[in-house]
Amino acid sequence: MAGGWRAHYFDLLARSQLQAGQPAAGARAAGHAQAVAEATGLRSAHGWAEGAAAAVANDSGDFATAAAHADESIAECEDSGMVIEAGMSRMIRGHALTKTGDTAGAATEFERAHAAFDRQKGDPLRLAAERELRRLCRPIL
Repeated sequence: MAGGWRAHYFDLLARSQLQAGQPAAGARAAGHAQAVAEATGLRSAHGWAEGAAAAVANDSGDFATAAAHADESIAECEDSGMVIEAGMSRMIRGHALTKTGDTAGAATEFERAHAAFDRQKGDPLRLAAERELRRLCRPIL
């Protein structure tokens, strides 16, 4: 498989492992994504790798690190034109900010994610963003 795409699949694997309750396997997959990103030097690969790292940090309760990785992922994904992926990292950043008590910052991230998903017709992801905004008692525009 071509270099940059391997980072994408490792990102998906990391998130899947976390959802399955396998944090060690998720961390290993995120590490592989980072190695691919470093080897290829592609911005898109770095976006996926940072997103995986953000998910792992968020899952482990290291919310400041999760927010920082998500911020890096957002920048790399947006620069690469990966709107949905940037929105997914905004969701992680929003969750991390919620846990650190920054509900205003979290709401901003969820609103931006919602707008991105809405523009791209990412209905399941848009609905997830709406759910988080409702939890923060924010109107959905």
